[in-house]
Amino acid sequence: MKRDLKSQTSSQQILSGRTLSMSMSIFYFTISIIINSAGNVLTLVTSAKIHPSYLGSAYWTAAEANLSVAFGWNLFWTFLILGIVITILNAILVGHWNWHRALGNLVFMVPFSALIQFFENFFIGKYPIYSGLPAANTPVMIGFWICFIFKFW
Repeated sequence: MKRDLKSQTSSQQILSGRTLSMSMSIFYFTISIIINSAGNVLTLVTSAKIHPSYLGSAYWTAAEANLSVAFGWNLFWTFLILGIVITILNAILVGHWNWHRALGNLVFMVPFSALIQFFENFFIGKYPIYSGLPAANTPVMIGFWICFIFKFW
């Protein structure tokens, strides 16, 4: 009985084109947003601590970080507002408004923007449990990167 139910469920997933369950899709979506936002902020924060900045950042992330400085906003509002503006511009370019696409973008933008702000505050040391990343030219960071690059640890 259990085997029949399992094979029926998997055949329904194949017929619908989905190979992952919705709970696993949400799980992977959540993990990907966390990793993506942490990586984006890590490139922003480390490039701000290295002069001249050799690391750089992704184009959109760097542009939004520069907009946040220019307008005096924090990264949450900059990422969220620019994401909404880009959603509207995409609808204009496509020629019609798609509520499913707009809500999907919003479902991504709100937690992504919040995590961007959280990780920025964490990496620059605004929380009392962590004082932020040290300067890149300190012996600790030089040793860390040598170990990380050559995998001595």
